[in-house]
Amino acid sequence: MQKDIGRVVPLVIIPLFVSVHRKEDYNFKNIYKVLGLGLFLGMLICWYNIFVSIMSRVDYVKQASYFFQWIYTDFNLVKPLDGHPSYFAILLVLFISAILFNKEFYNIRKNKLKFVLFLSPFFLFLIETNSRIGVIVLVMMVLYHAIKQGSTKLFLSGVALVFLIVLLAIKFDYLGSKFKKIFSPEGSVSIERVERWKEIIQVFNDEDNFWFGVGSGDARLVYRRAYYNGGFELALKKNYNAHNQYLEFFVSNGIFGLAIYLFVFFNFFRNTYLRINAIHFFIAFLMFSMSESFLGRSQGVMIFSFFYSFLLLYYKPTHNLSNAKEE
Repeated sequence: MQKDIGRVVPLVIIPLFVSVHRKEDYNFKNIYKVLGLGLFLGMLICWYNIFVSIMSRVDYVKQASYFFQWIYTDFNLVKPLDGHPSYFAILLVLFISAILFNKEFYNIRKNKLKFVLFLSPFFLFLIETNSRIGVIVLVMMVLYHAIKQGSTKLFLSGVALVFLIVLLAIKFDYLGSKFKKIFSPEGSVSIERVERWKEIIQVFNDEDNFWFGVGSGDARLVYRRAYYNGGFELALKKNYNAHNQYLEFFVSNGIFGLAIYLFVFFNFFRNTYLRINAIHFFIAFLMFSMSESFLGRSQGVMIFSFFYSFLLLYYKPTHNLSNAKEE
């Protein structure tokens, strides 16, 4: 009950706080500057924790070689922040996308060397989070803008980004292993989460609560029964959620809950016309919702609530589309 309240409160308070201000009260560039600064400080804290761990060992040179392995990536990476790597990853994707494509940051992009040096630590940290969906979404952003602008140069940059990610995935063996798990030994695509989702839907169908769901409390029981039936031992042991926000709403609140969540995205689409940073948010959360139960933690609710309400206010036309501010 307390967990549910902790998630609902930011979902109400943050949009209210944002909406009591006018669009003119917000400085888009400064908001993303503060986001970048906050991310960078968080990255420094995590890297300092890794540095202390390495230097505390007798053979610190050998210990440093583990920098690219699981011991210093994924959940272990963001442990000092008491956070989840996926939440950090989505913030990184939103920030990097704004720097790459928003006209407010054109001056940063003018000097290519400084631009690359500026973005490198953020990109490195994104890889360190081992967030497959974060990496995929960033590539999607680049390819989307390349197609929209009809830019061969930008498209080739997207291809180069994919090549760089492949190389880094080889070095960061845990990220590489996560991508390899997508393919079975026979070469066919096999994603364990998809198999878990199928089992969850099967168990949920037996509950006969299609319209209104089983409630957030009983949803965990559905997942555990599904993991037991499907033989997903790790998911059962770790008490995993569905790792799919659409499925979470469907099981907990039925078809009505899922429809409301989809309407939230439709409302965002209708009122922002998916301009620049609005499309970044739209793509990011649509995709992250497919692989994470993003609103299952208060951190995820706060991120979603702020960016949804802020971008909705910022891009919503005051009179008509021709007068809407384009970024």
